[in-house]
Amino acid sequence: MFSTKINIKVLFSIVIISSVIGLIFNTFSSERIPLIREKEEILFTNITDLNPDSTSTEIRALDTKTVKELFDLEKAVFIDARDKWEFGEGHISGALNVAEYKYDEDKSKLENIAKDRLIIIYCGGDDCDLSKRVYKKMQSDGFKNIFVYLDGFSIWQENNFPIQKVEE
Repeated sequence: MFSTKINIKVLFSIVIISSVIGLIFNTFSSERIPLIREKEEILFTNITDLNPDSTSTEIRALDTKTVKELFDLEKAVFIDARDKWEFGEGHISGALNVAEYKYDEDKSKLENIAKDRLIIIYCGGDDCDLSKRVYKKMQSDGFKNIFVYLDGFSIWQENNFPIQKVEE
């Protein structure tokens, strides 16, 4: 019984010390993770309000119906913000994979796309923030006509809309 108390104390000490070290590291890291998730302003847009010169600081989003219309009209470039494995398992037909976690490496795929071209960024669905982070990075890189498809690939697939898989 005595050894169990010591092990619990040691375990508790290790957890506390690890947590403190992690918090200190996070505080000074250049890619720090916020301890409290910030609520982002989302502005839903319809197909008649696709203004490429928008200076809005809000994230502009489109619903499934609008995204499907734009897909059918071939009016937009689709960007999948998920990692290459998820992309390989299935993505919106014709989409480019610009993974959020390696945006700096993947952004070369965007070089031939005009800054005012209509771009729709998506990821797994409403609880996925990858598309919002890629949106902000692309906005910083000068892209002006970008939108997030919040329902994402899961709803696209549920509706049996066109998808592709990467052949190995």
